[in-house]
This record gives sequence, structure tokens and C-alpha cells, in this order.
Amino acid sequence: MNAGFYRGGRLFLLALAISWSLFKMEAQITDANPMNALVSANNGFGLHLLSQLVRENPRANVFIAPQSIATVLQVLLNGARSRTAAELQQVLGTSNLSLEDMNLAAENLAERLASSQTNVALNIANALWYRRGVEVKEGFKNANTRFFHATLSALDFDNPQCVQIMNDWAAKNTSGRIKGIIEPPIEPTTSMIIANAIYFKGNWLNQFDSKQTRPRPFHCPDGRDKQAPMMQQSRIFSYREGNAFQAVQLPYFGRELQMQVLLPATNSSVEALLAQIAMDSGRRTLLSGFNDRHGTLMLPRFTMHYSAELVPSLSALGIRSAFNPQQADFSAISSLQLYVSKVKHQSFVEVNEQGTEAAAVTTGIVALTSAQPMGPPPFQMVVDRPFLFVISERQTRSILFIGVAFEPASAGE
Repeated sequence: MNAGFYRGGRLFLLALAISWSLFKMEAQITDANPMNALVSANNGFGLHLLSQLVRENPRANVFIAPQSIATVLQVLLNGARSRTAAELQQVLGTSNLSLEDMNLAAENLAERLASSQTNVALNIANALWYRRGVEVKEGFKNANTRFFHATLSALDFDNPQCVQIMNDWAAKNTSGRIKGIIEPPIEPTTSMIIANAIYFKGNWLNQFDSKQTRPRPFHCPDGRDKQAPMMQQSRIFSYREGNAFQAVQLPYFGRELQMQVLLPATNSSVEALLAQIAMDSGRRTLLSGFNDRHGTLMLPRFTMHYSAELVPSLSALGIRSAFNPQQADFSAISSLQLYVSKVKHQSFVEVNEQGTEAAAVTTGIVALTSAQPMGPPPFQMVVDRPFLFVISERQTRSILFIGVAFEPASAGE
């Protein structure tokens, strides 16, 4: 292959995430070490990206995997320099970390998440495939193998069989949940494909009794009432309420993963709650102060599919030169003049009586230029209007998935 062929080449980035899980976030994470700092940065990035997507698509369901998206951008940061690197660091929230500290923190975080496997299945994997004949700098390859433990392979992108290799990798690392990450033919300008996969599967610690699930009206933001299958539980929960919200934490079996459901008050909104929680002070306020309290929770059983092109959202957050053919600097990846031309995120989540299943795929194209205690009375939390939910690992408090449900749909809708 000659260099002229790659003058219009592309680097294609892909992140996958799959999860069966639920969430708990408690006190604000301190930045005493790089891994805690990275967790805080990843969580902040996810919350700000979600807020941006909600602003761009009012009243539309949004569900993203911040851990997956951030991992791909962190891999990309290893190949960025000058203004491009600075913008990536600013949006990712890693400006206070050196590149090596960020990489070490990413490695430690992945290992910590992988160790959270008591009574659950959790897998994290990375891969980097590049077109045979493309020169990839050793420093970039070494960072991927050393810190991200990525599998690196040079493939003939013109051979349809290489598509099957990538799709088989995705299926293997997501227990068959995501299979077709690449469709043939691969564009002749594509130079590299980077993939991140996260898979988690588990059941609720306290499952809902399906016999108690009943249809109830869900109040949509456009004024419609939609019948939704509403699950119900009465027990002692980890619960919190404020002037503008109620929140409950639901652990998975093994207690390593939990979901936090945040319900705005009737005189508030998801947008207002998200704006509050996206602030540092808001995260400290909202994600701490939970106490055991007896009550009744009614939560819809729902399925959500989501897809978005993230370049406009990431640009609005401050990543601009990376998407500009004349300004992008990914000189630490290759001597080729690369730029990010597309970033796409696709996700899926299903919440039912047994647990939660969630999946996400992020794709990006980088192109070359060219018992009730004494105290408060029992609470009642009826999630019958738009709400926010977060899936995270308990010990690190790392957000794996986050979403807003304006109109939850049942399976098959």
C-alpha cells in the first residue's frame, strides 16, 4: 500500500458497552488518587453529555454509556497533541492528570470493575484493528496494549472476512448481545477501528413480584397519559428525598452494582434535576444522604432504544479541532493527518422484575484530511412521570450507564 492511498484515509473508533445492573452513589468521590480523579471526571463527562443531549432533543428518551464513550476518547487522547489534546482533556475532565496518570487510572479502574464479580458476570475488553500497510506509531500501540490491554491486529480491510473477525470479537465480549458492529464493505479511507466492550449481567437483590405488576398511567411531558406496566415493592429501601426530588437505590445481587432512580417533584422537571446533579455541588448534594426507610416503590417496566450522532454534542461541550480536517492533530497515532469525522452512539436498556439489561455501541470515524425503624413515616415513590436513572459500580461509584425516560415503552413497542 502506498502513502497516497491513505491521504483520504479514516480511523474508525468503536466503543461497546453491555450491562445487566443497578446503582448506588453515596458521598462525593475525593480526588486523592488518579483513579478517583478519573472516576469523578468520567461521571462529570457523562452527566454533562447527557444534559447536552437532552437540550438538543427535548422530551426524547436518552440513554448513554459514559464509561464506554470516555474510554474511546481516552484511547484517542493518547494519539492527540496540541490543541486537540487540550480540548479532549478539558471535555473529559482530565486536565489535572498527566497522560500516564490517566492511563494508569484507566487501567486500575478497569481492573477494579472487573473484580466486582460477586454473583455477577462482568467483562471489559478493548481491541484495535488497523489496515494492513498503515504505519501506527509504537507509542500509541504500546499505550493501548500496556494500559488498555487492547488486542492489536493488522487486517486487510478490503477482505470481507475481516468484518467477521470484528463482529465475532463483539459477540464474544458481549455474550452475543451485540454482533454486527461493522457492516461490509469497509470504506477504503478507513485506516483503523478501535473497540471497547463492557458487559455486566446480574439480577436484583430484591426482585419484584410479577404478580404485583399492574398497568398504571404514566404522565408524559406532552400531557398524555400512557398505560405502563408498573412494578411494585414495599420494604426498607435506601432512600432520600429533597424539596425537588425523591431518590431510591436498588442493589443487584452481590451488592456491587446498583441503580439509582431519581424522580423530580411534580413542580420540577428532569431537566432541572439534571442541571442540578450535573453541577459539582449538586452531585455532592444528591448522591449522598441516603438512609434506610420503609416505603413503597412503583417503577415502570420498560424498554428503551436510543441512537445519536455525538459530534454536534461533543463539539458543543468543547471538542472542536478533533473534528476539523485542517486543525486536528493526531500526530501521535500516525504521520497521516487524521481527524474525527463521525461519532455515533447506540444503546438499549430493559428494566423488568428480575433485573436490568443494558447495551450500548459508540462508533466514530476519524478521517485523514482529505424492618421499619423509628422515625419518618413510610414513603411512597410512584415513578409515573419522566425520571432519571443511573447504573454504576458501588465501590468506585463509576457510572456505566445513565439515562432519562420521558416515555418508557414496553418490550415490543
